[in-house]
Amino acid sequence: MKKYILLMIMSLCAITMVSAQEVNEKQLTKKERKAIEKRNREIKDSLAHLDALAALQDGNYVLMADRIMIKSHAFMNPAPNTNFVLVQGDKAVIQLASNNGRAGLNGMGGITVEGYINGLKCDTNKKGETSYKFGVSGPALSAQVHIVLYKEDNQAMAIVSPNYWSGNLTVYGKIFPYKKNEYDKAIQGNSFP
Repeated sequence: MKKYILLMIMSLCAITMVSAQEVNEKQLTKKERKAIEKRNREIKDSLAHLDALAALQDGNYVLMADRIMIKSHAFMNPAPNTNFVLVQGDKAVIQLASNNGRAGLNGMGGITVEGYINGLKCDTNKKGETSYKFGVSGPALSAQVHIVLYKEDNQAMAIVSPNYWSGNLTVYGKIFPYKKNEYDKAIQGNSFP
């Protein structure tokens, strides 16, 4: 956590220096302006990565899906606020919803299942990607979940492998800290049983 705070302070200093440079932006060449913009994006991405990593470690996050791959390798581009993997302490919620106009089991055109987390394992590979693996067990859900947080920003992938039927569900999106009062964009439907 000390590294996180130190990096945040260093990043804020870098942003301040870049902001000071922006005052003299009229004197900068187009190439210099692009370099500054690129550096600003890198800093923002690094901060987003640190937030996501801290949320994973705290066990309080939501992976908002911007793309989902189903067993048949068919992709769908869902609404992120209704398609997500949510973890709050020892509880996980996996929700799929569609905009097809049908109510579905969760009242949102899909399914919402909840369960308790067990067997959590964390690892960072040589590429700098952080991997979280855990099981989820509940009345309507028994699955293995493997979340990979990529090293550049808060982009992630989650593979949900149900224990009682074949086929995986792969969710791609961004990880955000889930704080009830600060980041409550995930809209949860009715849970299946």
